[in-house]
Amino acid sequence: MAGKDTPPRLGCLATMCWLLCWAPQAAGEQAKLHITDGRTVGFTTVLRDGGGYRWDLQSGLQVQRGTDYVFASGLYCHVFGSTVYSRGGQGHMNAAGDEIEIGPWMRNNITVYRRCKVYRDRPLARWLHILLNPDTTAKTVPVRIYTCINGMATIVASSASPAGGAIGPKDWAFITAGPTNPMAVLHIPCGPKSSLRPAVRTSGNSIYVDYIVTVPANGTAVLCYFASQGRSVAELKKLMRAFRPNKVLRDLPASVRKLIVNFRCRDVLEGIELERRGTGDAVELLNGDWIAGRLANLKYDLQTLHGPFELPASQVVGFVGVGQAQTVRAVLLGGQVVTGKLQQPAAVLELPTGGMLKIPFERIRQCSYQITKAKPEEMPVKYPLILLRNGDRLAFEAANLHLDFLTRHGKVELEAKDLLEIRLDREEHGLHRVRFLNGSTLAGLLLPEKIRLPLKLGRPLEVPRQMVRAIRFAAEPSEAPPLSRAVLTNDDELFGALVDEGYQLRTDFGTVPVKAANILAVAFDANDPTRVEIKLWDGTTLRGRLQRDTLKFAIRPGPTLSLHLGHIVRIRCPNALPPEHIVKLVSKYVAMLSAPSYKDRQEAQEKLLMLKAPIVPLLRKHLDDTDPEVRQRIRTILEKLGAPNPHSSTGPPPRPLFGEQCIPRFGG
Repeated sequence: MAGKDTPPRLGCLATMCWLLCWAPQAAGEQAKLHITDGRTVGFTTVLRDGGGYRWDLQSGLQVQRGTDYVFASGLYCHVFGSTVYSRGGQGHMNAAGDEIEIGPWMRNNITVYRRCKVYRDRPLARWLHILLNPDTTAKTVPVRIYTCINGMATIVASSASPAGGAIGPKDWAFITAGPTNPMAVLHIPCGPKSSLRPAVRTSGNSIYVDYIVTVPANGTAVLCYFASQGRSVAELKKLMRAFRPNKVLRDLPASVRKLIVNFRCRDVLEGIELERRGTGDAVELLNGDWIAGRLANLKYDLQTLHGPFELPASQVVGFVGVGQAQTVRAVLLGGQVVTGKLQQPAAVLELPTGGMLKIPFERIRQCSYQITKAKPEEMPVKYPLILLRNGDRLAFEAANLHLDFLTRHGKVELEAKDLLEIRLDREEHGLHRVRFLNGSTLAGLLLPEKIRLPLKLGRPLEVPRQMVRAIRFAAEPSEAPPLSRAVLTNDDELFGALVDEGYQLRTDFGTVPVKAANILAVAFDANDPTRVEIKLWDGTTLRGRLQRDTLKFAIRPGPTLSLHLGHIVRIRCPNALPPEHIVKLVSKYVAMLSAPSYKDRQEAQEKLLMLKAPIVPLLRKHLDDTDPEVRQRIRTILEKLGAPNPHSSTGPPPRPLFGEQCIPRFGG
């Protein structure tokens, strides 16, 4: 429970002093992407993991054969269809001797480095694929992990299906084994909570794991892959069930972990390395000594930038010193971190052998509470958090929060229930950026110069906007139905719907009305934005000039924006509808699918097939019909029309957006 005092008013000088004293050191925040110590090694280099299994690494950090010839060369990396390898035939091994890096290797202006770590404490190997994009626009990069197995590459088990078979949308790991090979291999291509999942297929003795990775402008993305060898499928199933991304990525700095695009590490501490145990509480002294026991402090009084807080011991996970006397970063339940000066002089530690120690906080590097059900190792984030530049992460009440956001489309009101996060780092275009739950991104400026929020710790927070690094409203995006997608010239993407009823288009052959509901795609001329190419629901293409300067687009859920035509690159509308008379015709035939007569049902199915692919959005609405025969017939029709299963995340890659092939930027 927090104190009731009014938060102190801090001037600019005082604020800067707090930031200088408590902000994380710049060197510690830099991404340590590369191995900088150690020595040069040639290939083949053989490493052995904690299970005694052999990893004989070649010039691309692929495995030549493994243990008992389980591989016929495995774990190649292909980028843009070409194999990544060490051009000089050498790699750089770290001082510990358990990880090797190769690179740089370049293709299509993407620079690639590859690292392989063979764990000595478990039967596991890890590959990091570091993708650097120097361009001023984001790039989509195809990456393939290709493996050949000795014998047939049969998927005998997966994370979602113990019996194996095809990889499903919920799978994040799978095991391959063959009838003639005594060894099996566990593949972990993504994390259980990852939104980036690869397409996986096998053919003969080959395994193809294909990713589409977006590398941000002037930025870096890291793709991670794990593999394990085992002498039995049961052994690898046990390892798969026990797999925790946080544990096997803990050796990487937080600044690197957050670049990994296919593993969501629930690293709520972001750079705070708090060592916790399952056997009891513990205190680490400045000299490196550890003392185990039970922390007996009932509460902790902390003087912070935001005023005094009284922290019950039941809410505290641990403390980490920041290099000043009794100044600590307190880690709390719910992913909160607050920096301040402890008012108690000492930690009270009861020893398991009897007796009690009072250890001055100025002698302590860190102290932590035991991992328990009440204080788990992976702490779920239950509430929205505001992240400050001094490292504080504070939960707040967002129920009635409304924020004004100034964009080039005008001022919009943001509601917390629609948002994933607001980033104020100004890393791109010098602007703040909002991410919505449905995946939309919007650049602009958060208007209040002072952010005021009611904290869950019991007192109001008021901080200057420049002290805020980000505001997080949810842990992950929500799954949204197929929505229209607008790509803007500043790299913003909006998911929602066109809300204008229609438009007037002046073509070479006359002016015609175009209903928004019938539009499949629009591409805009970069030099003359009123000049467009419109594709309709049935493939009809119309070229001409729109007789207006703006379009209204609603983010769903979220605000409605008035988009100037010059700010739009293209719009894609997957739910384009036919004209009203065809909509009524489809409704009529769908109703006949449940008719008493088999002949009528069959005739209705044939009539729907004759209307072809443009009616797919209408048919999908009936996949949840209460009549099982209607559902089955709709699925059959969709399959015959070549429509992908909406419940599957695998399959062929999506077709390019209209305008991306014929008009990348209309006339560009």
